[in-house]
Amino acid sequence: MDQVDRQLLTAAQRGIPLVPDPFAVLGAELDLGGEEVRTRLARLREAKVVRQISAIFDSGRLGYKTSLVAMKLPADRLQAAAELINLHPGVSHNYRRNHDFNLWFTIAVPPGRDLQEEVAVLAEHVRAESCRPLPTLRLFKIGVHFDLAGEGSDGPAPTAAPAPAPTTAPAEPLGADLRQVVAVLQRHLPLGERPVAALAAEAPG
Repeated sequence: MDQVDRQLLTAAQRGIPLVPDPFAVLGAELDLGGEEVRTRLARLREAKVVRQISAIFDSGRLGYKTSLVAMKLPADRLQAAAELINLHPGVSHNYRRNHDFNLWFTIAVPPGRDLQEEVAVLAEHVRAESCRPLPTLRLFKIGVHFDLAGEGSDGPAPTAAPAPAPTTAPAEPLGADLRQVVAVLQRHLPLGERPVAALAAEAPG
């Protein structure tokens, strides 16, 4: 990964513009053409430096219930347990920790599903010795941005993104068409010249 890659990733964290060719606009900030931006992002994704470029939604406003979960498992079953837990479609950010509770992950369940019940089923399935759901009580930040292009520092400097206003209640339930739109927008943004149009073609209506 060269310095231009680092500059590109730093710029991309600020957001992908909603225009017909967002990669050309993103590249203009760095004196790069749209094709070079697409080529670099494709290479970085292939190398698993970039996991995904997609929309991020407020899950609470969509009616989802979420929680951080800490589990205590024997060391010899930790990897197998993590792999089983990762099969749940709502699980993300699953990490091993140097702690008695040595497996931590986040989980989201859609409207109509019971969060505590889903966590309990997972804990039973992996035979966890103990399990602690840790739901959000107060939101302080929604993300961390890294200055990957910084020079002369010991490493990337994280900066907290401003937190949005707390979600007090979910919005009105989404209809079937809007649920499909949300599902499409959560997919990886295609690395073509008109990626937004490509996603729009997959959405209903």
